[in-house]
Amino acid sequence: MLEVPTQDPQVVAFTRSGRQTFVECANALYAELTDPDCPEMMRGPLAKLEGYGARFALLLQLCRCVCGDAHGEHVDEGSVLGAASLVGYFKSHARRVYSRALDMMSVKEMPGLLSRLERLKALIWVRLMTVPASGTREPSPPDRLLEVSEAAKRLDARPDDLYRHAKQWPFAVRVGPGQLRFSEHALERWIKSRVGRA
Repeated sequence: MLEVPTQDPQVVAFTRSGRQTFVECANALYAELTDPDCPEMMRGPLAKLEGYGARFALLLQLCRCVCGDAHGEHVDEGSVLGAASLVGYFKSHARRVYSRALDMMSVKEMPGLLSRLERLKALIWVRLMTVPASGTREPSPPDRLLEVSEAAKRLDARPDDLYRHAKQWPFAVRVGPGQLRFSEHALERWIKSRVGRA
């Protein structure tokens, strides 16, 4: 079994200007959240954005620190402003998605939408965490979600086996209730990791 070294969490503080900018951004978010004209459907997503903003600011600060663009690990104004931009991006997309989704979907379809949004959020985090220090990388073809029949052919397995053991496959993606797909990139990596193991 792989042993993972344990390490106590470290507190990373804001710089003075970073804290002031974060408070201003949070207050603007609170004002929007408590505005009587704020659509009820947006209150949940908006309530989460302060926490997301703090996480984004920390990640940006640490990335900038590693790349030599920031001095020290304390979260500065530049990282908070970058986080505010990301929060604005997510806020605008949440507005678009919620307004369109609610107009076009039944309540039964909404859990599937939430599942797809969570998957997209995970893919964005993976992308953010895998870009090298230079900020660029060789473009790779986009990942495709394979149908069960296509994944079964690549694995030389029966489709019903893929459904039955979906929780065991690290490349399985549930895109909604009863909807199973498979990440092509993750499947290829899994197959390559098994070559020569027989």
